[in-house]
Amino acid sequence: MTWAFSNISSSVYQNSADLSAQNSAIYSLAFNSDGTKMYANGKGDTAYTYIYQYSLSVPYDIDTKTYEKYITINNVFRLFHCMSFNDEGTKLYALSFNSLRQYSLSTPWEIDTVLYENAHSFTPEDSNTYGFYIKPDGTKIYTAGANNDNVYQYSFGTAWDAYTISYDGKNFDTLSQEDRPYSIRINPDGNKMYVMGGANNTIYQYSLSDIWDVETSTYDGINFSVASQTSDSLGLTFNADGSNFYVTQSADSPIIYQYTTVTPKAPMISSVRDANRVPAMLATLNSDGISPVAVKVNPTSHALKALDGTDGSNLPFETSQRDNNRVTTMWGVSSADGITPIPIYCDIDGNLLIQST
Repeated sequence: MTWAFSNISSSVYQNSADLSAQNSAIYSLAFNSDGTKMYANGKGDTAYTYIYQYSLSVPYDIDTKTYEKYITINNVFRLFHCMSFNDEGTKLYALSFNSLRQYSLSTPWEIDTVLYENAHSFTPEDSNTYGFYIKPDGTKIYTAGANNDNVYQYSFGTAWDAYTISYDGKNFDTLSQEDRPYSIRINPDGNKMYVMGGANNTIYQYSLSDIWDVETSTYDGINFSVASQTSDSLGLTFNADGSNFYVTQSADSPIIYQYTTVTPKAPMISSVRDANRVPAMLATLNSDGISPVAVKVNPTSHALKALDGTDGSNLPFETSQRDNNRVTTMWGVSSADGITPIPIYCDIDGNLLIQST
């Protein structure tokens, strides 16, 4: 699945969820394959940790969570910095500092059916490994080493079997952007990498010229700060299509944060024009592609009509192509202040869409 967004900096904070009813400190987060289940790791006492299971009435929307159950797992570190499942929900992988533990689930996605299988230590490369990402086919794993400021690349000898992990001898230094990388994610195409750390509370975006090869990473000069929500960012998790991501904290906090990478849009046809402050719309002339031209909306069909700069006729959007008629950009003004420009869109059916403010 190819992610629709290409620039993490355009992300928008959406909402948060408080899991304090289960635990006062939540460190890592995971979802099942369709986003209807959420799993959160909470700090334990002495030599164990908790994993909580929730159902989501709206897939991947943490605001719609319902608590279901939990398990207690032996763990001298009392927490997992990162968790992940295989696509079938039959394997769980959980990381505490440098130790990756593998569990099987006798009933897919049911956390109370886990059974410990084996483990792998990342100590030879970095003794403070906080985050990891497993390639969708289970043949590669990438880790974030906070001691040496590096992302490391490993291979599974047998897909999804942690006992067969071996270091590829490949790494990428993140020090120029982040000197404490805590979390790493790679898109499903293997050509974009996202690293978040505790030093700057910022997500940095990289390109991989050779897919799935971290040594070919280069910084895109693109980043997104979560500092307005937290000063102790730890875990970064994306949903399946990359339209949302989630951040947990390294401080003892039960709050998790949700963001969207897709610009929110609201259907114009379901709202009142005056209330949304869309008094005028502009496109560009066919003749030069620059000069502004008025855009009108049919009040009955809601189809977009633009004044054509060549012959002066009104061309209905639904019977012409956008590029030919140069209706490339339209603007309204923000409902928040009635002044700030905001883009207006039109779908393939001619319905007008306005960016939510």
